[in-house]
Amino acid sequence: MLRRFAEEWTVGVEDISELVAAQREVLRGRGAGQIEIPREREEVYWPTAAQAARRVGIERWEA
Repeated sequence: MLRRFAEEWTVGVEDISELVAAQREVLRGRGAGQIEIPREREEVYWPTAAQAARRVGIERWEA
């Protein structure tokens, strides 16, 4: 399961070390109201195997 997560399901990993270091300095100097935080994209994962989805109680619906 962990191998599949790492090799198949993970769509991207970004190194934000520089952003974190810069924002730490902003936090120290100007306060929490001035820091920038990364925006997460809302992506819904749908299992490709219908049987697996049913097993864990996931059903597709149209908004």
